[in-house]
Amino acid sequence: MEEAGYPLFQRNDEFWYPDGNVILVAGTAGFKVYRGQLSNHSDVFRDMLEIPQPNEVEEIEGCPVVQLHDQPRDLVFLLRVLFPGALTCLQLIGRPQFSAVSAWVRLGDKYHITSLRDQGLKWLKEGFTGDLPASFTTVEEYLKSASIHMELRDALAVVYLARLTDTQSLLPLVFYMCCQLEPADILQRVTANVVHEQMSPSDAATCIQGATLLSGATAHAYIRILSPDAETTYKFRAVGNCANQGRCRNKRDKLLHDVSGELVALRDQGITSSAALDDWSVFLEKMGQEPDSMCVACKELARLTSLEERASIWQQLPGYFGLPGMNLLSCPMDRCTGGGPHQLGPTSPMSAL
Repeated sequence: MEEAGYPLFQRNDEFWYPDGNVILVAGTAGFKVYRGQLSNHSDVFRDMLEIPQPNEVEEIEGCPVVQLHDQPRDLVFLLRVLFPGALTCLQLIGRPQFSAVSAWVRLGDKYHITSLRDQGLKWLKEGFTGDLPASFTTVEEYLKSASIHMELRDALAVVYLARLTDTQSLLPLVFYMCCQLEPADILQRVTANVVHEQMSPSDAATCIQGATLLSGATAHAYIRILSPDAETTYKFRAVGNCANQGRCRNKRDKLLHDVSGELVALRDQGITSSAALDDWSVFLEKMGQEPDSMCVACKELARLTSLEERASIWQQLPGYFGLPGMNLLSCPMDRCTGGGPHQLGPTSPMSAL
């Protein structure tokens, strides 16, 4: 329909109440709802609707028309919460879609609906925690069971939400996830047409630089795990003595040579291994099943060293992304190892190999 000089819009069937008393227009969609309900939840809407309308502006179906600069889909997500008006219903949702959470945070912030914005941020904080999640093996696997239904590329939009709401605690893990994307995907967001899909040039540079630093951390972790120094051996001395030093040394040297070759090949192809937080257990278990495997003590030493390296990288994430004023992230070794860091017993996944 096109009336009173307003652009053509299509009635939204879900939110076109016959007895509504205000029409919201977002893009090409029109929503006939109740001004009292909007005003009850948002002082921005209340002030907007109290502005006297010029006499020459005609109404549609006897209702004032308010033009909003929001996307229709975002407004639908907002209205589903406001009508019939039970904001507490958000707490009953199991795993919301990221698109909905993003709309709640952005429009909750824009229209001063604090409870809506804060609930959206609560979901984001559960997914992008400051503690290394116990279920974290790889980014892809973690997202399958995260508090929000989202894809890896959605992490780019989370950076925008973190900046919008000044929620720095989201940034370390979000930036880490962004580093798992192709640089081209990151740079495209700098010139995105939709504001909330944009990434600032400085944040894009942070992601790309962080990916390089994480790649170096990955290579360093490989070396530490496969070439333990005297300090590492002393720290984990409770694993016991090596049963065959010559064989174990040769095995470590071969693995280090193979891994180094793979890293060089990836680098030559312009690919960096920035997945520095990936769980090493699969690699270590495969290593332990080979006929010329290292002895039990050396395998356990490798396992414990991998956990220590992973914890160290996690704790230093803020530094990789130049986040000022953020303390090291929490990852106590006793939690990361699933027990005391120097214990070798039947519960160890490597002890049965």
